[in-house]
Amino acid sequence: MIKQLNKSQEDQIPLYVDKWVNKGTNTDRLDHEKTLKIVNDYQREILETAETEVIIVDNPIEGWVANVMLSKGCPIEKDQVHDELKAIFADEDRLRLILRANPPVWPTANDGSLYSSAVSFYDFMINEVGVELEKPLVNKYKAWEATTELGLMFPLDDVMIVTQKPTEIHFNENGELHAEGKPAIKYAGLGNFEVYSLNGTRVPKWLALANDGDLNIDQFTSIENAEVRTEFVRKFGVERMLETHGTQLDTFKNYNEKWWTKSEYELWDMATVFEGVEFAPHLKMRNATTGVWHVEAVAPTCENLEDAIRDRFNGRDLRIDAIA
Repeated sequence: MIKQLNKSQEDQIPLYVDKWVNKGTNTDRLDHEKTLKIVNDYQREILETAETEVIIVDNPIEGWVANVMLSKGCPIEKDQVHDELKAIFADEDRLRLILRANPPVWPTANDGSLYSSAVSFYDFMINEVGVELEKPLVNKYKAWEATTELGLMFPLDDVMIVTQKPTEIHFNENGELHAEGKPAIKYAGLGNFEVYSLNGTRVPKWLALANDGDLNIDQFTSIENAEVRTEFVRKFGVERMLETHGTQLDTFKNYNEKWWTKSEYELWDMATVFEGVEFAPHLKMRNATTGVWHVEAVAPTCENLEDAIRDRFNGRDLRIDAIA
């Protein structure tokens, strides 16, 4: 039984992280013959089904619609799939009906490169820790690992639909999915398949594309998700938001509390932001670990920092001895 990694093994971990992050975010286009071999090995070793031809499409939505067409008995030949996809995506009403009647299911049979994080664990354990696989499992593992070269996979009786990987993937300096003014993930093909993300948080397209100065407070009030609100505040500017729409009620400067000072706690009334609300206390704070500013609503009974911090911690007094 392996209870602990040795120093040499631990030193290899960053190399495996880099290896599999690169594999998982690789945007190379798929080659048909290479894809066919990977798919056939997967069908034989993992699915234990007959080997078939493959159809490569540009993105996950195309893959799902093609899967629906061929699995629901649509009378088209496999070599007509790409033309039929163009016809469907050109007719918004038809596409909407197909997706409404057949909502995309996640995960697929195999998520290809999206499984890289899982495969990385087995790669490390086999090659660095020395875990041995029984002989029948070796080929199965190799067939599974190879699928990380592909996009999503949709297995049908007589064909495997495989999607291309994204054409663009962008991260911030912390390795979080992030792009200002453009999609963080972009696919080629039909349907404008794009993902917008700021600092690892999935956000609406308008927020990722907006210039800071074009944002307005009405947009903030329309956001329900707390993490998306944090990204709005980060982009809009904490000071700009509070100085133009808030009234300061209390500040860490009024207290001799070490951790309140480190987080620079302040209590602000943001009632002018919310129509029909007479009092809307919000707690402003800096995350002591990440340095990110947050503005969070607290109970309307909070009139000072003591009340607000206690409310944020579900009625408990805040006591911090240290932050790692």
